[in-house]
Amino acid sequence: MQRFCKWSFFFSIFFLAACSTPSFAPPALPPTVWSPTVDGIRGRLIVERGPEFYGADLAVVYLEIQNLTNLLEPRQIFFDTSGLQFKWSLSDAAGAKVPQTPTALSSLTPYPYWIALPCNSTLRFQVSIGGYGINPNIGGIALQLPGFSAFWQVPRNQERPLFLSATFTNPAPPDPYRLSVPVDTSSVNASSAVNGKNETQNIVPGNDSRLAWHGTLVLPAVPLPE
Repeated sequence: MQRFCKWSFFFSIFFLAACSTPSFAPPALPPTVWSPTVDGIRGRLIVERGPEFYGADLAVVYLEIQNLTNLLEPRQIFFDTSGLQFKWSLSDAAGAKVPQTPTALSSLTPYPYWIALPCNSTLRFQVSIGGYGINPNIGGIALQLPGFSAFWQVPRNQERPLFLSATFTNPAPPDPYRLSVPVDTSSVNASSAVNGKNETQNIVPGNDSRLAWHGTLVLPAVPLPE
């Protein structure tokens, strides 16, 4: 059963001040900055100009997610580091799509993981990656994003302003979206280990006791840095 943050003799005054007010009002921000709220969670993209590499400025792209619920337990968000949860789009002010830049990719990907968001909390983390081939003859700004060849390199002489947008989806189980990660069973009960070697367990978003979030955030378009 979901428990709501409320006054209780079992919690400290500090914790109550942070989590017990059902009438929490999010910060006043322009309506286009954040995505629509889905099941208490909203998000947005932030794009900053990063270091220069082979004549191109590498864009640093962040995902910022915010938990607006007043639930006592944190909301858990499954994050697939392969980028399959994202659908990226680059367009101009008129909405015309910019085609991706053909290139090669060689990148290491960490294991997927869960993100825990307490009530009335915000997390900002980098989602742009490295490893795409940068063309020194183009220069400009390079967007290196997780997913299937999500790469754009925009020349400096690009006159029209461009905007990055995306959707971020956590599907609800039952779900064919299944990931396998190695698990060290050497410290687990002998009955569940196989000669102390690594086994594999399947991780399915929401297929456990976590207060898992499911849905799709439509992340509004944000301009590329000038």
